[in-house]
Amino acid sequence: FGIKDFSLTLRRANLADYLAARPAIKMIGLVRENVVDRMISNAMLGATGVVEMRRNPDSGARGLTLDPARIGEMLDEIAAENADLRAMLGTLPSDRVRIIRYEDLFSDPETRQATLSACFAFLGVRDWAPQERMVKIIRTPVSQTITNYDACLAAVAGTPHEDLLRAADTPA
Repeated sequence: FGIKDFSLTLRRANLADYLAARPAIKMIGLVRENVVDRMISNAMLGATGVVEMRRNPDSGARGLTLDPARIGEMLDEIAAENADLRAMLGTLPSDRVRIIRYEDLFSDPETRQATLSACFAFLGVRDWAPQERMVKIIRTPVSQTITNYDACLAAVAGTPHEDLLRAADTPA
């Protein structure tokens, strides 16, 4: 049995303590470390309602206009959510916690399978190779995805957020 939800939802429902009090429950925390990608993904979801794409991933390459005045706030909120998740999981014994990175699940097939195999081992279930159904929807560089990228970059000039935006636009 399992659930998928954000740590803030668990906190709002007072489930962080509930989970901590039940030693039979193991937690897998999924962290998306690239806060710019997550910001774009959240904004695209809000603008389109699209959560996943199973076919024709190139059709997801569409522009997104963001409010430059909110870029710093949005990035801070996502970083705070990541920190909240890590803090919540940090209260549990380490043998009950596995943290995985979103970036590993969507990098390459070998890394994805290694990540999933480690999760299956952590849960004590048989390893298997699930069929991939979902793909990254947004595959264009940040400067091409955000239609007003220059205005957003100007809005965070001289802050750590500028570095995040620039780094996210650089191919890995």
